[in-house]
Amino acid sequence: MAFIRKLSTSSGTRFEVRWRPAPGQAERSRRFESHDQAKAFKAQTEAAQSRGIAYDPARGRIKFQTYAEQWLEGRPLASTTRDNYAETLERHVYPTFGATAIARLTPDEIRRWFRPLRERIPSTASRAYRIMHAILATAVEDDLIPRNPCRIKGAGSDPHTERPFVPAEVVLALADIAHARIRPMILVAGFAGLRYGELRALRVRNYDRLHGTLTVRESIDKRSRRKTTKTDSSQRTVTLPRFVLDAIDAHLATFVGGDPDGPLFPGEAGGIISDGWFQREWRAARAQLDLSEIHFHDLRHAAGTIATQQGATMREVMSRLGHSTTSAAIRYQKAAADRDRALAERLDDLVDRLRTPANGSDSDPEPAPRPAGAAGFSRGAALSRQSLLRKPGSEGARDFARRSA
Repeated sequence: MAFIRKLSTSSGTRFEVRWRPAPGQAERSRRFESHDQAKAFKAQTEAAQSRGIAYDPARGRIKFQTYAEQWLEGRPLASTTRDNYAETLERHVYPTFGATAIARLTPDEIRRWFRPLRERIPSTASRAYRIMHAILATAVEDDLIPRNPCRIKGAGSDPHTERPFVPAEVVLALADIAHARIRPMILVAGFAGLRYGELRALRVRNYDRLHGTLTVRESIDKRSRRKTTKTDSSQRTVTLPRFVLDAIDAHLATFVGGDPDGPLFPGEAGGIISDGWFQREWRAARAQLDLSEIHFHDLRHAAGTIATQQGATMREVMSRLGHSTTSAAIRYQKAAADRDRALAERLDDLVDRLRTPANGSDSDPEPAPRPAGAAGFSRGAALSRQSLLRKPGSEGARDFARRSA
C-alpha cells in the first residue's frame, strides 16, 4: 500500500507519496506539486504492486535522452529509419525532455509539449509522439516506470491532409515545360510511382531498355547519402510505358555517359543530381503552370491512382509503388472510385444539358451542329487550374502547357 502526505516546504505545498516496493524493503518516497499528480502516482504504484512488480524509482532516474539512445541501439531498425528517429528526437524531443528522468515525465508535461508542436508541424508532432510512446512503453516493460505517461488519444496518428490529385495531362504538361534534365524524372514519378530519393539513386545499369524496366535497389536520403531502400518491398522492378522509355532514351543520349554505375539522372557536374538544383527547376516548372501547391511526391500518388483507374489490383499497385502495407493502396482505390463517381455525375449533367431545349420552350429544338471533337464533344473549352487538378478527362497536356506558358 501507498499513502500521500501533505508537506509545507520552502518551495510551497508539496504532496509526498510513500510506499514500500516489496515487503521487507526500505520505504520509498516521491514528491509532487499537485494532489492529482500524487494520487495518479499512488494508483500506478499500487497497481504495479498488485501485479507483483517491485517498482523501484531509483531505476527511473535515468535521463530520457540516455535511455532513448540505448533504446535506439537495441532496436532492429533499418539504418534510414534509425537516422530519422534520431533526428526527430534531437530536434523535437530532447530539447524539452532530454535531461528529465524517465520517472519524472508526466502526462501533463507531455500534453503541454505536444500541443504547440502539433499546431506548428502536425505530421512531425505525430511522428515524435509515436517514437516517444514506443520508448516509454519499453521503459514500462523494463519496470522503470509503472505506466506510460504518453496518453493522448490519437496523437500518434498522422493528420490526413487531402492532397490534390494530379491527372495524367498535368504530369505531361509539367514534363513538357520542365528543364530537360528532370523531364524523365517527372514522367517516371508520375507514371511509375518512384520516390524522389529512389530516382536520385538510380544507376545506368538499373535501366533495362530491352525489357522496358527500372530496378530499384537504393535510395538517396535527405543528406544525399546512398543507402538501401527503406523496406524490402521498396526493392522492386517496375515496367515503364513506351513514352517514358522514349524519354529516358533521349535523356541518355544527351546527358548520360557510358559508366553503368553512374547516375541515370546526373547533375550538371556528372554526379548525383543536386537537390538544390532539382528543387529550383521543379519550382520553376510549377510556377509556369501556376501549380505551386503541387508537391513532387504528389506525382507518386498520381501514379497509384492512375494505375488503379486503369484496372490495377491492390496487390499490383502495392508491388509497383513498393508499399509494404495495404493502407496506401486502399487510399488510391478510394480516390479512383471517388473520381469515377464524380465523372458519372458530370455525364448526367452533360446529358441533361443536351436534352434541355435552349429556348426553354416545349417545341422541338433545332438540331445541334455536329461537335468538332472525334468523340462528339466540343473542343477548346477553357480549362481552369482547379479543373485540371480535380477533373479527369480533359484537353491534352500540350494544349494546356501552350496556353499557360
